[in-house]
Amino acid sequence: IDADSAGVEGEFYTWTAAQLTAALSDDAERSFVQTSLGMTGALNFEDHAWIPTRPGALSDADEARLGGLLVRLRDARSQRPRPAVDTKILTSWNGLMIAGLAAAGEALNEQALVERSARAAEFLLAHLQTKEGRLFHVYAAAPGEPPQARIPGFLEDYAYLVHGLLTLHDVTTDERWLTAAKQLTAVSQEEFLDRDHGGFFFTSARHEVLFVRMKDQHDGVLPSANSQMAMNLLRLADKTGDDSYRELARGTMKVLANSLAEQPSSLTLLATALHRDLARGRLE
Repeated sequence: IDADSAGVEGEFYTWTAAQLTAALSDDAERSFVQTSLGMTGALNFEDHAWIPTRPGALSDADEARLGGLLVRLRDARSQRPRPAVDTKILTSWNGLMIAGLAAAGEALNEQALVERSARAAEFLLAHLQTKEGRLFHVYAAAPGEPPQARIPGFLEDYAYLVHGLLTLHDVTTDERWLTAAKQLTAVSQEEFLDRDHGGFFFTSARHEVLFVRMKDQHDGVLPSANSQMAMNLLRLADKTGDDSYRELARGTMKVLANSLAEQPSSLTLLATALHRDLARGRLE
């Protein structure tokens, strides 16, 4: 959901004094709402509006009273232009969500979360994977058209989805998730592996030809795809006993070793992968 509406950031979610007066004409009701939702005194959003907050606990009676008034505020807010909603489905982000749901389901003992994770994985493998096993990056609809898979997948799509599948396998022990993870890892090697120097390119030869093929090596809001690949390969080595996965992981860690040494806080997942391998006493 966009932060902007009508070209103004926060417009849908914030309240001015005039908007409150229009929604709640009774002075007592408006004063109660403003006190209950922290909308008194200085404006707390860019000096022109309030963001509702909950500054303190209310009694049961006041909570009931506020609930009725909130319905009226929501009705008034519903007349505003709504923020845009981004409805496309990204393989990469869903891979991370699959892992998160599966892990949460295990930690909280909530099977419904694990089942939701599995359904998302089934959808991606059914709708965003070609018969040859390659991934698409996005599932979306153009105006007036049904949704379809588009854009050849990037390294992050493979890395994050394999992460999700391996986590599903951790939680469920269902072999289909491990099989799918192994298949996607094999395809990612064909499409992205730098066989001369180690590590993985972010794009495949199927993408637009640029001056150079870059290697993702920075953990920002999302983990570096190379870091995630290294971790995936180590997990696959542990699960299958196939040390060729471990050697590929080590090749990735070695090619990014200078970056890790110079900026360790920018490659925390790679450092975690390195720690995992060192802890096994196998790194030469």
